[in-house]
Amino acid sequence: MTSIRARAGINPVRAGFSYSLLLRSAMILLLTVVAGCSSFKKNSTEGDLMLGVGVDGRLESMTRPLIEDIFDDVVSTPQPELQWVTQYVGEDSLGVISRWQNIILLGALEEDDPMSQRVQRMLNDELRQGVLDGTLRVFRQKDVWVRGQTVVVAVAPTVDELLAWLRVNGEVMDDLLSEDRYARMKKSMYARLEQEDLADSLRKEHGWEIRIPNDYNITESSRDADNYIRMRRMYPDRFVTIAWQPGPKDSISADKLIRWRDELGMTYTDSSRTNPIILDTTWTTLNGVDALKANGIWETYGPIGGGPFVAYLLQKDGTLYLVDGKLFAPDRPKEAFVRHLDVFLNTFEP
Repeated sequence: MTSIRARAGINPVRAGFSYSLLLRSAMILLLTVVAGCSSFKKNSTEGDLMLGVGVDGRLESMTRPLIEDIFDDVVSTPQPELQWVTQYVGEDSLGVISRWQNIILLGALEEDDPMSQRVQRMLNDELRQGVLDGTLRVFRQKDVWVRGQTVVVAVAPTVDELLAWLRVNGEVMDDLLSEDRYARMKKSMYARLEQEDLADSLRKEHGWEIRIPNDYNITESSRDADNYIRMRRMYPDRFVTIAWQPGPKDSISADKLIRWRDELGMTYTDSSRTNPIILDTTWTTLNGVDALKANGIWETYGPIGGGPFVAYLLQKDGTLYLVDGKLFAPDRPKEAFVRHLDVFLNTFEP
């Protein structure tokens, strides 16, 4: 059965809070936390899959189930693969994760455990007042101990208030960490040998834009009944397809996405179809345009084969676009490659 989840917008704190205030507070914090010049720091270690959680005392046992619930997302490849692997440490073991890329620190003003005391020292008078009056619950700091690192701090006056915020708004921590993780991957993907000439020729011929990393080559295209361009990169095999056709915005649906993918799949030399059972769809935006995002599994006809895919269905100015990336990598973990494809697709502009 197809499941459709609409993820709520980011609401970092209680009612009445302005997100711009959070950003201003974070900028103030950037000036008050002495982290040193990042250009002189070592690079972060550990893969971007790892998430270090710094928490002490009774907060550890009380917040751990909530943290696990927030960061329990998996990608079906078709075997489930975690998007985050968490490790918990106290203040006395913070050095274990201090060079990791992704870190969360949890604390409360009323607590005297070592991690809460560290969090309290990170607040100046203005920020502390923001915590007390409920206008600040979470902030993000980059390159605290090493370059390429994101530290997200969640803090409240009391343990009960911290737990309440985590239950209602804790997903914002996932959003902040994921945003920076995607940005790091995008920077790495396009650091060198980006195919700007190929992207420019596609823009001039078809009107849409997409940034093309190194080693992707156009393998198939059609301007007949189906308009599409298909690219491939090997080791492991990754396929990216951009298809377009006239259509209204109200035709966007999971059924439309599946039918279109399957119609295109029959035209490929390696014909394939969408598994209609293992499918998760979410409303989101792609470069400012409302889009239906799908994560699922594709399967071949005949001999057994398949793997994960990520796709977006959107409409602009009377044209429907299907932007699709699929992976074939039976011999290795796949979650990072699915994110690679997602970063690629997110450069598409109709």
